[in-house]
Amino acid sequence: MMDPVQLQQRLDTARAIARDAADRVRESPPGLVDAKHDAADLVTEVDRAVELQVRLALREHFPDDAVAGEELQDTSGTSGFTWLIDPIDGTTNFASGVPWCSVSIGGADRSGPLLGVVADPWRREILSAARGLGSWVDDRPVERPAHAELAGGVVFTEWLNHVPWLGMTETLAALAGDFATVRIMGSSALSLAATAVGRGCAFLNGSYSPVDTLGAIVIARESGLVVRDFAGSDPQVGRPFYAAWPQVAPRITELTAAADAAGATVDRKRG
Repeated sequence: MMDPVQLQQRLDTARAIARDAADRVRESPPGLVDAKHDAADLVTEVDRAVELQVRLALREHFPDDAVAGEELQDTSGTSGFTWLIDPIDGTTNFASGVPWCSVSIGGADRSGPLLGVVADPWRREILSAARGLGSWVDDRPVERPAHAELAGGVVFTEWLNHVPWLGMTETLAALAGDFATVRIMGSSALSLAATAVGRGCAFLNGSYSPVDTLGAIVIARESGLVVRDFAGSDPQVGRPFYAAWPQVAPRITELTAAADAAGATVDRKRG
C-alpha cells in the first residue's frame, strides 16, 4: 500500500488538475454532441478535450501510472497505481445547459480505492478524500452531520442509464412513506460526493462503474458513510450499490436488500 506522504502528494496534484478541468468545463460551450451507445448516452467535444487535458497533466507528474477514462483509450503503467477519469459526469446536463455535472478523478492500487476528487464547476468547489487521511470540501475537513434522518432528508439516486433500476419504483415509494425527498440530479459522482459531505442522507445507484464513482466512494468512506452493494457486500462492478450515513443505514440496507431480492427473482424468471 502507498505510504501517506505519496498518497497526499497524489491527492494534492489531483485536486489542482481537477480544478483546472472544472474551470474549462464551466467556461466552454458543449460544441459538437454525439451519441455513444444510444441516444441517451452523450459525449461532447468538451468531454474529450477535458479528459485529454487531465491525462496529460497526470502523465507529467506520474508518468509510470496507468490511466482509465470514460472517453479515451486506457493506458498501462508500471507503478501499480491507476487513475480513473470521468471528464464530465453528467454530460446530458452539460449539453443541455443544466448546471449539475462534475469532473471525477479516482485513484486505486492493488489494495483497492485510495483517493477521490470530485470537482463541481458551477459551485467552484472541490470535494476530495484519501484513504486514511480524511475528506474535505476545498480545504475544510468534512464535518459529520449531527442528525441524518430520512424524514425531511434528501436521498439522491440515479437512473440506470436512462431507465429505472430493478426495484427502483418500490424503493422510492417506500422512501416517500418515510417522508424522505428523493432527487435524481444527473451526475452520480456529484450526487454521491454531495451526500458524503452532508448534503444528503443517502445515495442509491443502479450500477457501480469505477470510472464514474470510485473517487466519490473514497470520499464517502472517509466521511464515515456505510458503502455497500444491495446484497450487503463491497460494491462490485455492474452491481447496484448505496452509501448512507450510519443513522439511516439500517433502513437503507433493508430497502436495498428487498430491491436486490426482487432483481434476483426477475433474473431467475428470465433464466
